[in-house]
Amino acid sequence: MINRQTRLSLRAFNNECEAAIENARWNNGNAMEMRIHNAAKQIDKANDSMSLRLSEQYVSLKLDELHATHEYRERLKIEKHERTELVRTEREEKKLLAEADAAEREEERYQKLLSKARSEAGVDDDRIAELEAALAEAHATSERARAMAEMTKSGYVYVISKIGSFGEDVVKIGLITAA
Repeated sequence: MINRQTRLSLRAFNNECEAAIENARWNNGNAMEMRIHNAAKQIDKANDSMSLRLSEQYVSLKLDELHATHEYRERLKIEKHERTELVRTEREEKKLLAEADAAEREEERYQKLLSKARSEAGVDDDRIAELEAALAEAHATSERARAMAEMTKSGYVYVISKIGSFGEDVVKIGLITAA
């Protein structure tokens, strides 16, 4: 009878631990730890009449398993967040680069129109002035788009200070872009 009760108690405790470990997420580790402690207390209380107890070492090993699973799932969440952020950043960079390319094409188009207008003898000065203004605006847009594309590049910023190479009170600051 004691052997049957021991097997039944272990089975109940193991099932409760497996359920707690399976339900462990990045945000509920403490609740699942309490669930294991409560299961051990309840099983020990139910087995008081037979003087059966779950060993503290066994309960501690189940808690270690829970902690390892919790830590693993927390790292998965962090990695997923980092991947999402990387994809968002790359998408934003591509969008800004596309805008810069479009602005450069627009600037080139106005440059060609202006050159064509200057080469033709019958084009009035108002039309040339209008094209020059459009070219200046397209150039400003192109420069702004190029600057925005450069600002969103991801990478590592470094600072170098070497008296022998650069001189005293001179530092070099650079950016290594992630490929």
